[in-house]
Amino acid sequence: MGTIVKCKRFILVKNLLKLSFPRFVCASAMNHALPHIIRTYKSPQRDGLNCKIWEAARATSAFPKIFKPTSISIDGRRNNFVDGAGQCNNPVKHVLAEAEVLFPHRHITCIVSIGAGCAELATVRSIYKPLQIIARNCKQTEQEMLRIFKDNSAVYLRFNVEHGLANIGWEEWERLGDVSAHTETYLMEVEVAKNMEHAVKVLCEANISAMNCRDRELSRSSTCAESSYSQ
Repeated sequence: MGTIVKCKRFILVKNLLKLSFPRFVCASAMNHALPHIIRTYKSPQRDGLNCKIWEAARATSAFPKIFKPTSISIDGRRNNFVDGAGQCNNPVKHVLAEAEVLFPHRHITCIVSIGAGCAELATVRSIYKPLQIIARNCKQTEQEMLRIFKDNSAVYLRFNVEHGLANIGWEEWERLGDVSAHTETYLMEVEVAKNMEHAVKVLCEANISAMNCRDRELSRSSTCAESSYSQ
């Protein structure tokens, strides 16, 4: 039985890797107030940046004071981009906007939002002003989402370590052991574990449904091709 379960899991993961899901990252142009959405897909209503994957990765991770800005060409002009965290460190509102455009008649089953740990504003204020803005924006976005989905709290699931990470700097990679310990403690909380189980269940069901839809479409395409060939 263990071998069968393992085999099924392998097949599930192997099939999931074949599926193509829309993805995007956020980056901020240094001369523009609003964040840019860099997509792996074409939006029917919005134009996006046409750049390479490594350029998108550099742009969305170029946090000020830690990494240098990266240059991306827009309409023939080079623009410097930095991490979009200052404007949308929790980009869930952009996720909703993109979903409405791509899937206008679909029901939202679950939104999983993963934070980088709660920062106390008093600590942030003494370190770096942009971090204070990021902390405020994340909290405001979280509260806004909770109000939107107040009638169904299981839709928006926010996972964010609440204690222990405020005094660990972004550049202190040698303290990853402390980050891991605080994260494990957070995941053992009853409500967090409950939400984790719900998220895993919903996402697995959605992925299996997507694979079934893809298989049906492939089957119909194959049938049509065989019919056309026989004629």
